[in-house]
Amino acid sequence: MKPGTEAEFAEVLDRRLRRRNDRLRAHLVAWSDVLGALGWCVAVRDAAGRPQLNAGARADLPDDATLVSSWDELEGFLASGAQRLRPVQTADVQVWGRPAPAAPVASPQAAGLTRRETEVLAWLREGKSGPEIAMILGCAARTVERHVANIYRKLGVRTRAGLLPRPV
Repeated sequence: MKPGTEAEFAEVLDRRLRRRNDRLRAHLVAWSDVLGALGWCVAVRDAAGRPQLNAGARADLPDDATLVSSWDELEGFLASGAQRLRPVQTADVQVWGRPAPAAPVASPQAAGLTRRETEVLAWLREGKSGPEIAMILGCAARTVERHVANIYRKLGVRTRAGLLPRPV
């Protein structure tokens, strides 16, 4: 073996592993956005050990902790929240959320909305978009659009603002 061959091999191997880890981390960040559309908060540890937060995670942090600078601070924050659901807790990924709002039960007097239309209406009032609702309910976006059109017709409104409850 020539002198320096092991060192060169170790350097090449290290460089390849870092590139692969960076690609995997990029995939995790992309999936965190998908989970964010479903209402989950996701943090992925970056190469420097700082948490990268999706939009839901940034919104879930209190105003005085919007810049969580270390992974330990994030874990401390998550441990303090009793109402949080934490289905994933690993060394490099944290996923958490709050229990989903219960969809109101449609009564026969509720303008004739079906159970599914009532469910869609509840998610619209939570501020979810049509594609987000489709992901949550596991149906096509076109199906949600049809439910929204039926809700508009049955409630006699023309905009999503008209679907929001009016203050008393």
